[in-house]
Amino acid sequence: MNKRFDTADEVEQSFYRALHEKDIHAMSEVWKDSDAIACIHPMGARLLGRQEVMASWQQIFSGANILAFELKDTRRQQSAMLAVHLVHEYITPDDRKDRVTIAVTTNIYEYSEHAGWHMILHHASLSPKTVIERKADEVRQQNTLH
Repeated sequence: MNKRFDTADEVEQSFYRALHEKDIHAMSEVWKDSDAIACIHPMGARLLGRQEVMASWQQIFSGANILAFELKDTRRQQSAMLAVHLVHEYITPDDRKDRVTIAVTTNIYEYSEHAGWHMILHHASLSPKTVIERKADEVRQQNTLH
């Protein structure tokens, strides 16, 4: 049985802590125990169901980088059973503190009386600002090589 979260904010904090700590068990507790969940990583395919979603996190956690997340410009909407959080994730790898990636993210949480709050959707896309800055970096690199 999944951990019971009393608020959607508590789930979100646990989600980002699990992500930073690369803790697959904690990540598993955040997600609703259902095949109706979905996850879309930046530039990734739509993953449906608990098996696909958790396999993706296991693969991400097997990478070497530890990532730090700072959430900015958070917008929240909530009803009795559903919470939608729109956030900008400022993601910094420990080995490249100068390389910040910005993701525009939607996190959706669902409440049930017997299980509390859990994540049902995480959808992150690269911010256009990040894409533009990366392209500018590539142009600068190419110009230095010539």
